[in-house]
Amino acid sequence: MDDFNDKFSITKRPRWDLWAVALTAALFRGFNLFFWSKTPWFSLPSLDEIYHHIWGGEIAGGNLLFPTAFFRAPFYAYFLGGVYALFGTNPWAIRLIQSGIGVGGCVLVAILAEKIFDDRRIGLLAGLFMALSPMPALFESRLLLDWILIPMSAGAMIFLVDSAEKG
Repeated sequence: MDDFNDKFSITKRPRWDLWAVALTAALFRGFNLFFWSKTPWFSLPSLDEIYHHIWGGEIAGGNLLFPTAFFRAPFYAYFLGGVYALFGTNPWAIRLIQSGIGVGGCVLVAILAEKIFDDRRIGLLAGLFMALSPMPALFESRLLLDWILIPMSAGAMIFLVDSAEKG
């Protein structure tokens, strides 16, 4: 019972380290989006981005079935279609949502590193490294599916580490 109370106690001290990672990641991604929005490519997707944009628009319009075999993995197109259905095709909406999920991914990386090395400082360093890495922020600001790999992988790895610890 004590283990349960230790894990889920409301009176636990706030995790300033995770908040620092989240704030750093959010500021870095906000900075990236601000400058990216000043380019003509922010509102004009090209290549793979245009493919996802058109497919997501079709899904948002109610065309949920694809008439031929999938050229690309369908997860992102359905995710994009859902965002488009809720918020329209405004380029800010999808990029802010992706960046928000990316911020969560940075926090998950910090948690994972802390669990693996059993050291909060290592978790903080890993989270800050992820928060300030330019490539994840770059992909989170594009209409591409690569940005989801870090949050999903870190979440899966946390689950596996927790499962292994429970034996």
